[in-house]
Amino acid sequence: MLLRAIEKYSYVKSFGTLQLQEKGATESEIAAYKIFIDNDIDFFKTQSIKAINKPIPEYLKVLEHFDTWDDAMMFIAKFKQEIPEELIYDKEN
Repeated sequence: MLLRAIEKYSYVKSFGTLQLQEKGATESEIAAYKIFIDNDIDFFKTQSIKAINKPIPEYLKVLEHFDTWDDAMMFIAKFKQEIPEELIYDKEN
């Protein structure tokens, strides 16, 4: 679900950029928009990692722990076979 949200952010960024270009926005306005979306994505990633780590007991955090989005993606890639499909794929969308 989190990966799907990041995909949607990417779509919003691309679509918004195209809309701004069509409306005659300046390059600096478009750049500011992209920075705004990138900052929002980074905040989403940080908050998501905090939310994932919050319920994990301290004694388990030493086994496999991640503090960044990239570490979490490496964890998913490493243990993809063990992760239930419903956690990886958003079947509603």
